[in-house]
Amino acid sequence: MPVSSRRPASLAKLGRRWLYLVHRWIGIASCLLFAMWFSSGLVMIYVPYPSLTPAEQMARAEPIDWRAVDVPPPLDAGRWPRELLLEMRDDVPVWRIETWEGERRTIAAHRGPRLPRSMPAMPRASLAASGRRP
Repeated sequence: MPVSSRRPASLAKLGRRWLYLVHRWIGIASCLLFAMWFSSGLVMIYVPYPSLTPAEQMARAEPIDWRAVDVPPPLDAGRWPRELLLEMRDDVPVWRIETWEGERRTIAAHRGPRLPRSMPAMPRASLAASGRRP
């Protein structure tokens, strides 16, 4: 048997071996990834998200400037909304409203400049909760 005829068979065998090894280690890595994904999902289901007690929420809330509230609560076609909250946002009192149709709105409770839109609400709220000002 000539030497050249054995060489392609050896190359095919070597290529198949590498294919099996690569397939095996990709499978092991994928298995570890999915196991980690599954376990993190279990943690998200059964470990409660940290939250503040109502007393802690009130302690960190910005006090309402009652002198600045000069807009009455808005009525929708003469009826009260489903939910009506008065709170401070960037030193301006605002009405937070949820209508009976489920629409949520924020309306200034002060006749003056429009509400500032300096930064999105969530980063601003997290900065306020941490005690820092934006």
